[in-house]
Amino acid sequence: VQEFYSIMDGFPTLPPLEALELLDARYADARVRSYAVKQLELFTDAQLADYLLQLVQVLKYEPYHDSSLARFLIRRALRSSRIGHTFFWFLKSEMHVPDIAERYGLLLEAYLRGVPNFRKELQKQTSMLSILEDTARAIKEKDVQGADRMDIMVRGLMKLKFPSPIQLPLSPMFEIRALNIPKCRFMDSKKMPLWLSFTNVDADGDDVKTI
Repeated sequence: VQEFYSIMDGFPTLPPLEALELLDARYADARVRSYAVKQLELFTDAQLADYLLQLVQVLKYEPYHDSSLARFLIRRALRSSRIGHTFFWFLKSEMHVPDIAERYGLLLEAYLRGVPNFRKELQKQTSMLSILEDTARAIKEKDVQGADRMDIMVRGLMKLKFPSPIQLPLSPMFEIRALNIPKCRFMDSKKMPLWLSFTNVDADGDDVKTI
């Protein structure tokens, strides 16, 4: 630890990529971790986006819910809609894990309180994803066979309404305005994921396809 305190005193502008190493679980000292987070402020939004998934995972190993890293990520999420969108979905995607649900839930609440104008957009995305998840589960029921799966998929997808354009949860760079149901299908693999085709808001853009 003394070695790191020396680094902190002598190199206050440690490159962010090198500072990431100080967030390893081996370095539990709060002062070392706070120093590392301070260096991450040098990241641009584009650079931070590249490492956001890893940083959200690191949150699992912080000793307390309130940490320098948690505050940093919330602050940058509030500053940038791109970072905020991705931060929200990285947290929400693991809310089913009991060991981390409380911490991630608190972070989600803190973020959403700071973006009242963006909450409606995230609600639309969440509602859309819920319908897609229900449809995906329905076609995998054991008593559903053959062509019945396609009928169930179509009926499920028809429940999805687009009163206004929606950002794709996978990436805020894509905005969609409809689902091309005739072009949708499910894969023949064991988990039978949905293959979805959305109409791009950009009239000159290609359909947005995702699994």
